[in-house]
Order: sequence, then structure tokens, then C-alpha cells
Amino acid sequence: MDIVLDTFPQNGGITTWEALWMGSPVVALRGGKPPERISAAILHALGLDEWIADSPDGCLALAIRAAADPSALAAFRAGIRPRILASPAGDPARYTRAVEAAYRSLWSGWLARSAARGGCHG
Repeated sequence: MDIVLDTFPQNGGITTWEALWMGSPVVALRGGKPPERISAAILHALGLDEWIADSPDGCLALAIRAAADPSALAAFRAGIRPRILASPAGDPARYTRAVEAAYRSLWSGWLARSAARGGCHG
């Protein structure tokens, strides 16, 4: 697969990560609602904003331009795994610590709000 065209309005998530991990760039349309922005968020987190379009015509132009440059596609393939591994998402221990910290924060906030209301049933 040379280039992946992301689905819309429900973007890829795991499929976007899998495509990238296997060396295929993903052309994503940035939507307005959270389910329409998943792939764009992934690409942005990896510093791959050049693969995000703001319109369907922009997606088409981006894909055509990318397909016309095989050497750039080869460079993408060669560099994407190291880029993912260098990102927070490519560091499972770091990611796990961040998720655990978020859970602790949510739980602490809930406990504080619950105490302010007079307990669990207040």
C-alpha cells in the first residue's frame, strides 16, 4: 500500500497507527467533530501536518502530489518507525504513566466533588 486515504466522517484510529507503523502515509481530512479529527490528531502528534487536508479537494491534491514523488514516499517509509518510537505514543511506559496520572486526577477530582456534596450520595 503506497498511500492510505483515511475514512470520513469516522476516521481511523488503530488503523491509522497500523498503516503508519507499516510505512504507509495517511492522508487525513480534518473534520469538525472529535470522530472526524482522530487521524489528524495522530498525524499532528507525530509532526506530520503536511498529510492533513482541510477539504476533500485538498485530500485529493495531497494524495496525487504524494503519489507523484516515489523518493519522498521511500523517505517517509524509512523514517516513520523511528519517528513513532521517538514520540510519546511510541514509549509504552511513558504513555502508561500519563494515562495512570490522568486516571488519578479524574478520581481525585471526583472524590473532591463528592466530599463537597456531602459524600457519595450527597
